[in-house]
Amino acid sequence: GGSGGSGNGAGSGGSAGSLPEDHSEDLLVDDFEDGDQITALGAPWYGYTDRDAAGASLLGPEPWVSAAGYQSAHALAVTYTMAKGNYEWDPFIGVGAHVSEDVSSYEGLSYQFRGPAHTVRFETSNVTDYDFFAFEVPASSAWTKVKIPYDKLLQQGFGAQVPWDVTKLTSVSFHVVAPDGTVGKIELDDVYFEKSLDIEKGPLDLTIHEPSPPPLNALDSIEIPGPLQAKAMADLDRGYNLTNWLEDVRFDGF
Repeated sequence: GGSGGSGNGAGSGGSAGSLPEDHSEDLLVDDFEDGDQITALGAPWYGYTDRDAAGASLLGPEPWVSAAGYQSAHALAVTYTMAKGNYEWDPFIGVGAHVSEDVSSYEGLSYQFRGPAHTVRFETSNVTDYDFFAFEVPASSAWTKVKIPYDKLLQQGFGAQVPWDVTKLTSVSFHVVAPDGTVGKIELDDVYFEKSLDIEKGPLDLTIHEPSPPPLNALDSIEIPGPLQAKAMADLDRGYNLTNWLEDVRFDGF
């Protein structure tokens, strides 16, 4: 893959004339320019579906490396067909790669993508119920750079809560959930662990504004009319009538 523009978490990709990014301090996972499905870390890209959970979704045939990447000759392009089968929830598919390096000295992950909304799952060995630390990414029909700092990762909440520990990272996967019958394609390129993600947070706004409380609207009456209130006043003859505090006299004790 090529190099491109930056975004705020999931931002817009660069234009054809954008300057190359400097990844000299970063760890390349894959840019797919070698044309195979083995990452720069030496592990194959793998796919999975809901078929082990009684679903019937399908991934497109391999090889998945396409002849058109982000400003480059190659990318990973995985087609899919969602089929619910007997799976209880919406069907899912995913692709991922094992991580054999210690990536604790990096700030997070970045990549280019084009395609559906998906969840990037950081799979750590201390999670045993699939409730991995994850980051949600919206769909994009154009190549888009996504930046994911480790400190933005959250578990999804359906499993046991564990502390985030990047030293236990074993895989990164790109997980797609969609309605039954959906046919689509997810494309990935330029996957890196980055030393500094340089997230654009926009200008700081430290302006102190004058207070502006809502206008005071005086009530014409504090009487509570209605048959239910009349019945309560007639039948509730024990204890202290707190309506006195509002309606009759100032409350000064029991």
